Amino acid sequence: MVINTNMLKSSPQEIVFQTESDGKFLEYELHHSRHSLQRSKQRGISNEQIAIVTEYGSCIYGQGLTYYILGKKDVPANLKKQASKFENTIVIIGANGDQIVTCYRNRNPYQWIKHKPKELSRRQAA
Repeated sequence: MVINTNMLKSSPQEIVFQTESDGKFLEYELHHSRHSLQRSKQRGISNEQIAIVTEYGSCIYGQGLTYYILGKKDVPANLKKQASKFENTIVIIGANGDQIVTCYRNRNPYQWIKHKPKELSRRQAA
């Protein structure tokens, strides 16, 4: 099965992309939080890279968030020549499903996520 991903619109705050698989088209829309926009710029992660990670990466749920991880072995065949640009990237999406919380790279992303606590700690008001 071949999946094609096409960017439809990309602005600093919004990412809209379309995927095609078996003749079916799906459109996705993601929005940067202020934090994720700042971090993606600092870390050199483009909107296209975020779209590729959320499309082809493994999905892990935890702490009320969705973690998309694109490890070395997950990079699709049509992107192997550019693999270093995409591999070991993590994109965290909020509970609403379209808000990007942050994005970053980690040498061992699956191990990193595995060791996170199951729930976010909440500070108690005094």
